[in-house]
Amino acid sequence: MKKILYIANARVPTEKAHGIQIMKMCEEFSNLGHSVTLVVPWRFNPIKEDPFTYYGVRNNFKIKKIPSIDLVMFGKLGFLIQTFSFAECVSWYALFKKTDIIYSRDEVPAFYLALFKSNVYWEAHTSKYNFFIRKMLNRLKGLVVISNGLREFYEKKGVSSDKIHVAPDGVDLEAFTVSLSKENCRKKLDLPLDKKIVMYAGHLYKWKGVHVLARAVSFLEKNALAVFVGGTEKDIKEFKKIYGSYKNILIIGKKPYEEIPFYLKAADVLVLPNSSESDISRLYTSPMKLFEYMASSIPIVASDLPSIREVLNKDNSILVESDNPEKLAQGIRMLISDTDLSNKLAVQAWEDVKKYTWSARVNNLIKYMLKQWCIGCNLVMSHFEQLSSYIPNLIERNILDIGSGRGEFLIGVAKAGGTAVGVEINNIYIKTSNKNARKEGVSIKVVESQGEKLPFSDSSFGFVNASELIEHVEDPSKVFSEVYRVLELGGFSYVSVPNRFGIKDPHFKLYFVNWLPRSLTNIYIKIFGKHKDYEDSVSGIQRLTEMHYHTFFSAEVFFKGLGFNVEDIRENRIKSEYGRLFKLPFLILYYLLRPWYFDTFHIVLTKTKHNF
Repeated sequence: MKKILYIANARVPTEKAHGIQIMKMCEEFSNLGHSVTLVVPWRFNPIKEDPFTYYGVRNNFKIKKIPSIDLVMFGKLGFLIQTFSFAECVSWYALFKKTDIIYSRDEVPAFYLALFKSNVYWEAHTSKYNFFIRKMLNRLKGLVVISNGLREFYEKKGVSSDKIHVAPDGVDLEAFTVSLSKENCRKKLDLPLDKKIVMYAGHLYKWKGVHVLARAVSFLEKNALAVFVGGTEKDIKEFKKIYGSYKNILIIGKKPYEEIPFYLKAADVLVLPNSSESDISRLYTSPMKLFEYMASSIPIVASDLPSIREVLNKDNSILVESDNPEKLAQGIRMLISDTDLSNKLAVQAWEDVKKYTWSARVNNLIKYMLKQWCIGCNLVMSHFEQLSSYIPNLIERNILDIGSGRGEFLIGVAKAGGTAVGVEINNIYIKTSNKNARKEGVSIKVVESQGEKLPFSDSSFGFVNASELIEHVEDPSKVFSEVYRVLELGGFSYVSVPNRFGIKDPHFKLYFVNWLPRSLTNIYIKIFGKHKDYEDSVSGIQRLTEMHYHTFFSAEVFFKGLGFNVEDIRENRIKSEYGRLFKLPFLILYYLLRPWYFDTFHIVLTKTKHNF
């Protein structure tokens, strides 16, 4: 079972389609046995009904409402204020939640959390590529898109195809399998029994092609009636102004979601008239109404567009030229006049839609996520790869690894074609390192020695790796004086330093132990069964009361006192990745978190002066 945090900057419940998708996804994640919390903003909401009742989903997941400054009613500026206030609040909330997966359709909270979390998935529905998306794409664990058109869009932006999962929208087959006959559905909904009903169900946006369908009615027989179901109050009002007087057009407006299956079943033909004038319509969309149409077993006429052809084809629908009312009417007439063709296409559409259920969508998502976890070593950069992205020309430098352990870092350097030597005090680890290197088909060199007295001449290395070292050595001052000595002028050293007041200890995996006086920590560790065998002195200092932990400030003072220039890798990345306008709030957030949230500081030291 995985703990999933689904973040949605949405008013829930909402009359818009994304609310259906969000709730159905959470329901299906929970149906698979996962623990799901849907996190949404507090918003003014005219819909007072319980979300689970409104959408007809099982009450098998939690909904958590987070504060936001709801000024959406004041236009674009109000929306931006609401978006950023929610992103700030939900980020603080998520930082302290133990979760396996953070999933969101919204780029701003995903961007915030990807700064500090490595398990963030973002689902893209449009071809947006703004500042936040551009900066977060490489930090995401995975990118989920609703169409192949979007997959190609983000691949062109540099996202690896292995990182992208295509998941078209879905449908609840059971909800759209209506047992009532067409005639009984019409009676239930007070629709005429003597008309050939051509129906569109969805929003009335221009790119949806609703005006094309309205104009196509003039090319149909007199007994045809175009029925429009859905839309916002504003769009319905404007649409009625234009077409409300037409005798063969019926504008019903917004209806409860649970009634939509009956409206679809009441139709003779369902129409998806998307326009090619918009990229989202032509290339990127995956309309939920498309799958609902297919599940209703009513024949479909749709625009012949790349986005639509990802699901529909000549065997399960009639595809016509987009933005052409006469061609659309021709396709409608073909279905109305040919019952056998209509039945054949509807049956095939029903068979095809079975692979587009919400259950299938979530199952495929979980498989994609499990695949990532199973090959995590290929998806997550190794320590050497991470350092290579930060240290200039690392592969060309002569490298020293102090406390080389079982040889993982040395093997990584060797496989990349670099030159490195390790220093290790534990002879068993040295033997294991060589054995692991042989398995990987490379050769490494490890010297048995202490860090306090390195067996190398002055200025002989361009880079020294000191990962998970400082806390375990007898005398950190002597060790890093030696590091300074063997580094060439302008050389670098990477150091990981445990945070003295980190909320979770990196070695014992206990919360709050570092907030206690050191005299009480051994008792706390024994109570929670995290006691280690401290007698193995060959592995260095292992007792928490004796290990060398630092605050960032004390670490900075310590290393500067030895002559090093000190840089915080996280801090520098924020400064380099985010422009002048955006870096300040993230630096402030980072400075607030650094003293206690992170268990380890990642520091790069630079030798700026010659040896004395």
